[in-house]
Amino acid sequence: MMLSYAKTYPESCTLLIDTYSTLKSGIKNAIKVAKDYLEPNGYRLKGVRIDSGDMAYLSKKVRKELDAAGLEDCQIVVSNSLDEYVITFTSRVLKLILLV
Repeated sequence: MMLSYAKTYPESCTLLIDTYSTLKSGIKNAIKVAKDYLEPNGYRLKGVRIDSGDMAYLSKKVRKELDAAGLEDCQIVVSNSLDEYVITFTSRVLKLILLV
C-alpha cells in the first residue's frame, strides 16, 4: 500500500505509519519505501503521519528511526483527536513535529 502511494505521489509523499504497528512495521516500511523507491528515483520522503497512540512517545521514537536512516528532513505529522491541551503538551515535549 505504501509503495503504491509513493508511486502515485512521489513529489509529496507523506505515509501513514500507524495502521498496524507504528514502531514494529509502520516506520520500517516507510523507510524501506524511501530507500528502495523514492530516493533511487530522485525523490525524498516528505513526511510520515501518526494518527493514534501516544503521539509524544511515538514521535520521539520515529524521529530516531528517521534520523538513523538519513531522513533528517522528513517531517512527522500527527493527527486525530487533537485539542488545545494535547497540542500544548505535545509541542512542549517535541519541537520537531508538525501538528495537524
